[in-house]
Amino acid sequence: MSDTTARVSAAASKKARALVGPQSPLRAAMPESVRRRIPGARRRLPTRIVAAIDQLSGQNSSVSRSLLAAAAKRPEVPSSPVRLWVGPANFAGQGWLWAHSVERHVEGVQARAMAVRGPLRFRVDYEVDPDVYRHIEWQRAQEAYVTGNYTHALIEAERPLFGPLYGRTCEGEIARLKAAGMQVALISHGSDLRIPSKHVELHPSSPFRITGDEEADKVTRVLQARAEKNAAILADFAAAGGQTFVSTPDLLDYAPNATWVPGVVDSNLWASDWPVMARRRPRVVHVPSNGRLKGSELVDPILRQLDAQGVIEYQSLRQLSHPEIRRCYQEADIVLDQFVMGLYGVAAVEALAAGRIVIAYVGDTVRARVREASGLEVPIVEATPETVAEVIRDLVENPERAREIAARGPEFVRALHDGTFSAKVLSAFTGGELARTSEVEPWSPPPTLPMRPEPDRDAPIRLWVGPSNFAGQGHAWAQAAQAHVDGVSARSMGVRRRERLLFPTDYEIEPHPYNRMPVWCMRQERYLIDLYTHVLIEAARPVTGRVPAARSEAEEDTMREAGLHLAHIVHGTEVRVPSIHQETTPWSPFHDTTWDLIPTYEQNARAVVARLRRFDGPVFVSTPDLLDMLPDATWCPVVVDPQKWALEGQILQRERPVVVHAPSSGRIKGSTLIDPLMERLDAEGVIEYRRLRDMLPSQMPLAYRDADIVLDQFALGSYGVAACEAMAAGRVVLGHNTDSVRERVQTGTGMELPIVEATPESIVEVLRGLLADRDGARARAEAGRQFVAQVHDGRRSADALRGFLTS
Repeated sequence: MSDTTARVSAAASKKARALVGPQSPLRAAMPESVRRRIPGARRRLPTRIVAAIDQLSGQNSSVSRSLLAAAAKRPEVPSSPVRLWVGPANFAGQGWLWAHSVERHVEGVQARAMAVRGPLRFRVDYEVDPDVYRHIEWQRAQEAYVTGNYTHALIEAERPLFGPLYGRTCEGEIARLKAAGMQVALISHGSDLRIPSKHVELHPSSPFRITGDEEADKVTRVLQARAEKNAAILADFAAAGGQTFVSTPDLLDYAPNATWVPGVVDSNLWASDWPVMARRRPRVVHVPSNGRLKGSELVDPILRQLDAQGVIEYQSLRQLSHPEIRRCYQEADIVLDQFVMGLYGVAAVEALAAGRIVIAYVGDTVRARVREASGLEVPIVEATPETVAEVIRDLVENPERAREIAARGPEFVRALHDGTFSAKVLSAFTGGELARTSEVEPWSPPPTLPMRPEPDRDAPIRLWVGPSNFAGQGHAWAQAAQAHVDGVSARSMGVRRRERLLFPTDYEIEPHPYNRMPVWCMRQERYLIDLYTHVLIEAARPVTGRVPAARSEAEEDTMREAGLHLAHIVHGTEVRVPSIHQETTPWSPFHDTTWDLIPTYEQNARAVVARLRRFDGPVFVSTPDLLDMLPDATWCPVVVDPQKWALEGQILQRERPVVVHAPSSGRIKGSTLIDPLMERLDAEGVIEYRRLRDMLPSQMPLAYRDADIVLDQFALGSYGVAACEAMAAGRVVLGHNTDSVRERVQTGTGMELPIVEATPESIVEVLRGLLADRDGARARAEAGRQFVAQVHDGRRSADALRGFLTS
C-alpha cells in the first residue's frame, strides 16, 4: 500500500468512526430506544459485515487470525454435575481463586475462570486478548461455548462475559444465560460499585471529594456514573431473586442485599522467614496500586519525616510486579495499606499472610461486619492520616507487642481468606456439600524455610556465625561472644548434614535452599546486611548460600561494601594440607597411600589456605595445630559446657578399668593403629576395651559415665571437642599431641595440656603406667577438668574474638 493510499484509508476510517462509532454525534442524537436496538441489529448481521463495521468504527483494530485461533483453544470442559464459569475480570487473580476455591471445597463442582488480558496478569484458566474480546467472531463462539457447556456463571464487576455482544455491561446477556438454562450470580470487586458521592458521606478523608482538580474530578464523575449504573444492575438483579456478592465488606454499603465473599490468598506463597521488628530502624513499606485511592499523598510526607528522624526506614514504591511486591512484603516490618477508603482488600491480606504488621484505615463498620460474619477480629492496626505517626511510634517503642500483632495475621488469613470461607459462601449459589478442610490440599506446599532468628536490635554489636556449626562450635562461639563481650548479640546458623549429627544452633537450614535456591541466598544476603554488624565465617564456606556458584569471595565484597565487619574461623579439614601434615606428624593419616581422597583434600586445602592468607581481616583457628597452616591466625579455643559434662563418682576403682574409644572417623583418629593393641590388653584382662561406633552426640555423656580412660586420637597430633568433653567429664584422656601443640597451649594459656601423651608405639606402656599409679592418673583427670573450665568454657574464645568484635 502506498503512503497516499494509506493516508486516504486512515482518513476514511476516521470519518467512519466519527459517523457510526460509539462516541459519534449521530449516535448521541438518536433516541434512547433506537440506541438500545443497535446492538440487537448488529448481532443479526453476518459476522464478516459486523467485523468490517467494528473495524471502521474503531471498536476493534484488525485482529489477526492467529490471535483468533489461539482464543479458540478454550479450557477443557469439566465433567462434574455443576460446572461453573467465572469471569471476565480476574482482578488480583481473584476470579481464578474464587473459582478454584469452590472446586476444591465443594463436592460435585468444577470451575473455570477467564480474564481479558490487561497490564497486570494473574493466573487464570483462559485469557483473551482485548481485541479478540471485542471481535464478533469470538463473541459468538464464546457464547456457544459457555451456554453449551456450563451450568453456572459468576459474572465479575458487571462486565460482559461475551464482550460487548449484548452491551457494555453484563445486563444484556443475563437473559441469554438464563434462557440457556444457566444459573447466574454477580460479584462486585470494588470501584465498579463504590459510589463516590456516598463514599464521601461515609468517610472523612474520602478521595472522591470534588476539589477543583480537573483531572481528578473527571475520574470521579466517570466512577460515579459507572458505579450508579452497576449498583442499579445489582439491585434489579437481586430484586428479581438473583444472588449478588461483594469482595470486601464495605461494598455492602452500596449493595445491601449482597453477601460478602472474602478475597482469597495463598497463605503459603506469602509466608515469610524474615523476623519482624528485628531491625534497629523498622522497615515500613507502602506499595499503592493507586496512590489517590490509598491516601498516599496524605501519609507519604509524614512517613518521610519519621524516616528523616531515624525512627523508621521508609520505602514508598510504585509499579512493582506481583513477585516484587511479595518479596517487599516478606522482608518488611510494617506494611501501610490505605488510609482513605475504610476497608481492607487483597493487598492487606497478602501482607497479613506474610506475617507483617499492617496499618490501615479499616473503620468500625467493616470490623463489625467481619466480626459478625466470622467471629474474628481484623488484625490490622487502625490508623488515619492524622494518627499514623503516633501509631507507628508506639509500635516501634513496643516491638514485642508489635510482633504479637503480626503473629495474628497468618492465622486470620488461614481462617478467613484461604478459600474455605469463600467457597462456603459461594456454595449457596452452586450447591453441593462442603468437603472437610483436612481433605483439601493447600494452594502451594507449606513453607519449609524456618524463621530467621532475631538479634537484639538495640545491641551495638550484632554477630552472625555460620554456616558450618561443626560439633556445635559455631553456636558455642556465638554464645560465648554474647555472654562475655559487652554489647554483643550473637546468632548462629548451620546447614543440616545428617539427622544423626544435630547440634544446637539458632538457625538450621536444609541443604537444598542453601545449595540451590537463589531466593533463599539473596534474602540471606539482605538479612545479614540489614540486621548484623559482624559476620564470623566458618570453614571458608559462604554464609549466603552457594547460588550463584563460586560465591564465597563475592559475598565478602558485597557485605563489606554494606559496612559489615568480616572474619574467618576454620575447623580443621578445610585447611589441613596433607603434604604439610605429613611433615609435622609421623602418624599422619595422610601417609595412607590407599586413601584416594588425599589429592582432593590437598587441592582444596591449599586453595582455602591461599584464600585466607589473602584475606584482609582477622582469621581464627579452632585447634592449635592449624597454626602450622595459617601462622598469622589466632587460636580461638573450642567451647564445651563443663556443667553439662560433669559426672559424679571416682574413676579407676575397678580392677579392670573401662577404656573407651569413640572416634567420629577411625581413619582420621588413628583407630586402626591402636585397636589391635587395646583388644590384646582386653584379652589379657588388663582393661575392658569398649570400641564405640556410630555414636550420637547426645549419647556420649552416657558413654563416658562408665569410662575410666578415654582414648582420643593418635594420628592428627592435636586435640579438639571430643577430648575437651572427656576431660570435662573427669576422665583420664590419652592422645597424641605434637610438641608444637603443647608449646602453643602452654604459651597461650599458661597451663600445661593435661592430655596424657601416647602414640601408637607407646600407648600400651603408657596405659600400664597409669594403672600402676592410679592416684597420679586421678590427679591428671582432675587437672583435665580444671583445664577445660579455664580454657574451653567460652571465656578465652570470647577474648580471642574481642578485638574483631570491638574494632
